Amino acid sequence: MTYDEIAKKLFRVMEETRCLVILDDIWSLETWNLLKVAFPNEKTESTILLTTRYQAVALPPNRNCFLHKLQPLNENASLELFEKIAIFGRADIDMRIYTKMRELGIKMLRHCVGLPLAIIVLAGVLSRKNTIKEWETVHENVHEYIRRGIGYEDEYEGASWVLALSYDHLPYHLKPCLLYLGHYSEDLENSVSTLTKLWVAEGLISLRQPRHVSGETTEEIARNCLSELVERCVVQVGTTGSTGTMKTCRIHDLIRNLCLLKAKEESFVHNCYSLQENEATNPFTSMVAKAAPLGKVRRLFNLLG
Repeated sequence: MTYDEIAKKLFRVMEETRCLVILDDIWSLETWNLLKVAFPNEKTESTILLTTRYQAVALPPNRNCFLHKLQPLNENASLELFEKIAIFGRADIDMRIYTKMRELGIKMLRHCVGLPLAIIVLAGVLSRKNTIKEWETVHENVHEYIRRGIGYEDEYEGASWVLALSYDHLPYHLKPCLLYLGHYSEDLENSVSTLTKLWVAEGLISLRQPRHVSGETTEEIARNCLSELVERCVVQVGTTGSTGTMKTCRIHDLIRNLCLLKAKEESFVHNCYSLQENEATNPFTSMVAKAAPLGKVRRLFNLLG
């Protein structure tokens, strides 16, 4: 069945049957123009719920459409979210230090314009900074990023300056681990067990890494690296086991885009398009080849069983 035949069939179904169709995160007007031909505009009781970051996509094409625009967080809600991640939970924090951290945080939050992702990622950066001097350095970095115009590309809605800042403040041993996640589909629930094995097999994990405890295996170190990325708010916990152990994880689509951009800039990955023909017969091998850091594909079958 061709795409045109599928679109016509869907059109008829929605005309004849009451349906609820949900289209999540439509990125461009071009994409919506291709999709909307499959949906009737009138003489239907079906409903389409569409989410998008772009107003041009969401503008109502006829009187039967309704637009709901999500509002950014206000100053109080932004500060509450920020403090929960960046400040609260610190043991025996001195009131003078807290006051100064809060003051610097408020100044930096102005550039987040109420965007939850930007606030969470910025707070994740600062949660690892324990001195006023470190906070002041981040504050100076923020001003430098803004001055240089980093982070106000349309596709990131003004949030990419903080994403770039977060990446630049990652320890060297965590950067390749995060970049590796860029070749997973957005919002995909990734198996922690498989991911950590892949990190080890691709040589991203070393026994000489910082915070390594004597006797730890490379896979245990890999899990610690993943936990630190979660603590820094660049990786999200998906599902957990009965004991609270993380079973799956995922990354936000904007962070994934940053990973792909940085991976290309740093020649971290390359795409093996010639292997696409093999995807149907051996999708795992094809996936590994496409996501291979520095073009070095290792045999992973022993690790993955």
